Amino acid sequence: MELARDLADRSLEQTRHAAHQAELTAEQTRLTTEQVQQLNQQTILTTAQVEQLNAQTALAREQREEMRRQGEETRRQGEETTRQGRTILMFTVVTIIFVS
Repeated sequence: MELARDLADRSLEQTRHAAHQAELTAEQTRLTTEQVQQLNQQTILTTAQVEQLNAQTALAREQREEMRRQGEETRRQGEETTRQGRTILMFTVVTIIFVS
């Protein structure tokens, strides 16, 4: 009888130990799941930041291109203004010579 009681006590202790181990495993799983969720959130944030940087880079590239086009147009207008100024100067000189 005492042997049966010892076996029952030992079995109960093993069951308690197994239950405790199961609780520890469940807690570790919960913590790991939380860590994975946090990593997923960080990944989402990082992805959004990368997308934002890509958009800013594209916008900056477009702005640089527009500034380059404006610079070229300004240079072209300056050349045209210079050409017109020379034409008026020549006309004036010819007119003065003709009138004199």
